[in-house]
Amino acid sequence: MKAPKITVLKLGYNYEWEEHGIRVEVRRLDLSHQAELKGEIGVYCNKIPGASHLMRGTFNFSATGTRDKLATTLNKRYETDWVAILEQVCWYTTEYSRKGDAAVELVEDDYDELLEPPPEYLLSHS
Repeated sequence: MKAPKITVLKLGYNYEWEEHGIRVEVRRLDLSHQAELKGEIGVYCNKIPGASHLMRGTFNFSATGTRDKLATTLNKRYETDWVAILEQVCWYTTEYSRKGDAAVELVEDDYDELLEPPPEYLLSHS
């Protein structure tokens, strides 16, 4: 299956497979102390007249059994390669969440302009 169009949002990701009419929303991600990535997932398909919303709920992006169970449930509502779609969603979500936000290097003169309120402590990189 072709890779999805991915939109990175401030608090999640949107994945779209336009040729299949499928969109998956991922929000509220949380990496637990057991290294499991969990969050909310919403699945939509615009090829079903009057019922584009297929499901929304919490999801464990780290568990293959969870993927298989959800793929089976979704296949009852709309037949497509849900295993491949969910595998891509899990893989991309895991990879993007591991990257985190980029570090910002500050020069001491910039503190007052960039940080409001000023930081309580600073780490030196020397």
